Amino acid sequence: MSMIMQYVRLRSDELTRLRELLRSDPNGAFDFVDELADLSLGDEVDDRTFDTDKAWAGLDHLLEKAGGAPVNVIYGEETLTADDWGYAPPRLLDPDQVRAGAGFLAALPFDTLAAHYDARALTRAGVYPEIWHADERARDYLRTWYDGLVAFFTRAAAAGDSLVIYLT
Repeated sequence: MSMIMQYVRLRSDELTRLRELLRSDPNGAFDFVDELADLSLGDEVDDRTFDTDKAWAGLDHLLEKAGGAPVNVIYGEETLTADDWGYAPPRLLDPDQVRAGAGFLAALPFDTLAAHYDARALTRAGVYPEIWHADERARDYLRTWYDGLVAFFTRAAAAGDSLVIYLT
């Protein structure tokens, strides 16, 4: 079993459509977001989606140790439905929350987070995916996904998008 945190950008009209589908066709709501994640422009991916692979729990742990973000950039805030979209219900960050998260992430270099990295503490806490014994490689793994998350949030904030976040 592999759990990956998925992020999908939604424009204002798409968020309105998603909320309508959540009321009238919950299965269609998931399909709608899944289709948005697959959108492309020509040969280039439209940058509508990002995932943190299996680094989400480690990143969350480091962010908490660093004092936490103004919004939950790993799990999201508002629960959109009680239905699981994989392993948990999807959550939302609205455009203001995305901007707050983007500003926070952009101002927090990974080296600041890395100061809180403790392989033994991560292992003792049972933080998924329990790879922390590979100290240097695990830290580099987290850096790679953190840098991608910062860039993704920055682009979503610049576009004024909301984010749907769910664990698959």
